[in-house]
Amino acid sequence: MTVDTDTSDASQYRRRLYQVLAEESVTLSERVVAALEVGREYLGVENGHVARIDRDRDRREVYLSTGDADGVVTEGEVSALATSYCRVTLERESPLAMSDVPAEPGWEDRYAEHGVGCYLGVELTLGEETFGTLCFVDRDARSRSFTEAERSFAELVARSVERELASARYEDRLDEHREAIDTRERRLERSERKYESLVETAPDAIVLVDTDTEELAEANAAAADLTGYAERDLVSTAWRELVVGVAPDDDDVGDRLVDRLVAADGPVDSHPDGSPLRVRHRDGSAIPVEVSASHVTLDDGQYVQAVFRDVTERRERQRELRLKDRAIEEAQVGITIAEAGEAEDPLVYANPEFTRLTGYDREAVIGRDCRLLQGERTNGGTTAALGEAIEAGEPVQQEVLNYRADGTPFWNEVTVTPVHDADGDVTHFVGFQRDVTERKRRETLVSVLNRVLRHNLRNDMTVVRGHAALLASEYDGPVAESGETIAETAEELVALSEKARTLEQVADDPGDPAERDPVTVAESVVDRVREQYPEADIAVRTAAESVPPVLGTDRLERALFEVVENAAQHAGAASTVRVVVATDDDGVTVRVSDEGPGLASNERAVLDGRSETPLEHGTGLGLWLANWIVTGIGGELEVVDPEGEGTTLEVGLRTATQRAVEAGEPTPSAIGLDD
Repeated sequence: MTVDTDTSDASQYRRRLYQVLAEESVTLSERVVAALEVGREYLGVENGHVARIDRDRDRREVYLSTGDADGVVTEGEVSALATSYCRVTLERESPLAMSDVPAEPGWEDRYAEHGVGCYLGVELTLGEETFGTLCFVDRDARSRSFTEAERSFAELVARSVERELASARYEDRLDEHREAIDTRERRLERSERKYESLVETAPDAIVLVDTDTEELAEANAAAADLTGYAERDLVSTAWRELVVGVAPDDDDVGDRLVDRLVAADGPVDSHPDGSPLRVRHRDGSAIPVEVSASHVTLDDGQYVQAVFRDVTERRERQRELRLKDRAIEEAQVGITIAEAGEAEDPLVYANPEFTRLTGYDREAVIGRDCRLLQGERTNGGTTAALGEAIEAGEPVQQEVLNYRADGTPFWNEVTVTPVHDADGDVTHFVGFQRDVTERKRRETLVSVLNRVLRHNLRNDMTVVRGHAALLASEYDGPVAESGETIAETAEELVALSEKARTLEQVADDPGDPAERDPVTVAESVVDRVREQYPEADIAVRTAAESVPPVLGTDRLERALFEVVENAAQHAGAASTVRVVVATDDDGVTVRVSDEGPGLASNERAVLDGRSETPLEHGTGLGLWLANWIVTGIGGELEVVDPEGEGTTLEVGLRTATQRAVEAGEPTPSAIGLDD
């Protein structure tokens, strides 16, 4: 309920107002609340409060409050400025006084929203800035209007609160200023300590040279490390004594060098003649450096601060890069570099051999991709495989029919490898091109001759065998024996032809690598050989509790068959052949031993010397085939000298686990090496 007060009490309330504002033992907020309480009592309303205003954010916040107005005014409450009573107060030059808000035209919405029946508000300003409003409110309307004395008293309270707020702000700013000064001084002190610490711990050599004496006034630990002198020994040393190429008594050269270092936009690493800028080490060596320098003014005079950085490793890298550049430029293989991520992977580099190989000038290919080498007979499947690998960022090699600038076709062995940045992203592709036209021509010729000879050999041997059989059946004695010899020789030639064909097939299709059980493979081979040599004693034995699987192709069984069959054939009809499967540190071994006359020297040469010379006579082709297969899966086939008679061949195979760890697939070994 509002209470009407007599203006005769105004002087009494003014004294109370001055008293509460003069109380220094309480906080600013407590003094402002006490002033609001005096005003609230004088005006006879439920509540007095100060609201802070933010025009830019259309925000009103109840800053301090006193009295009862639950549900109408709550300290800390935030509301929209636009629909508040305070908004209207700020638009007036005098206090806004409304004793009966519900009866005021146009105030229905504000009254419905806020529930304030009477309101007396004054704007609070601090200098040119609006702080907020000082408001006295009641939920009920007053029976009479606010008098001039009441409005004046409200303004008095507002001006008093403004002075308190301004004084507090001034004190705060004064404290902030003092704190800022203290902070700057502390920062300056910390900065000086930090600078000294940074100079001392900096990885680069830093020296301070007195411009009057041209001697070092200070030097950090890195400078001592760079020169080999102790820090204390560097101080008072003439800087000219430390720089190679500057004589101690050559003032002109020294002055020009200092001026050049100071005037440079960045570090300097060479003299005007291009020779490297070097620092003389205590041991007499010269260290290449780059130097940055600047004039500095200190309390006791003028100095030059110089920062030296050892560029030995950089120069080594530069020399290495120059070497690599020369190697690429002079390589006898075409080399290109293409930028990844672009639509067509344009070339950014091509070496001279590429231009010689293709006939295109370097300027004609930069910015284009290698598709310019393709033509009407280029195999689309091959180029698609290249494109898929490049798209996936994987290395790839293909033989592609390309065309030179003049239209001449040539076979190009293309190898493309992705280049990754530090984050693992593909940034470029490097391509290698090698002309393999002559090799492809020879391969084609050999293939044609091979087919013709094999076809004619089979047909002609059929005729020879027929005539030999006729001689053997129609005649007796030496003629019949000659017929049998002819027939046997023909059979051997046909078998030799078939074995050569098998070798060709193995070379063309080595098979897919997979885990193989060596014991199972050996047992299968022995069963097959027993069928051919039923009188022979052939057995398999395992010399280990467990034999791990090996990583090989389906050709492995053919290789072991050739070795076991060779042993049974040369040992005789009733021979003894033992196959032992064992393990050692290198993997799995399959040892095949017989009691025959021993391996002929020409067949031993196939394995010991890795020589193909005996094959010219057709001898040892089976062992050659076995050796080809075994070495193709990263294994070995060698002759082991037995203690007694006979022959022992050992097949060394790597386990699947070893291969998976090392490469993930078989790595072929070299053959055809002569001792």
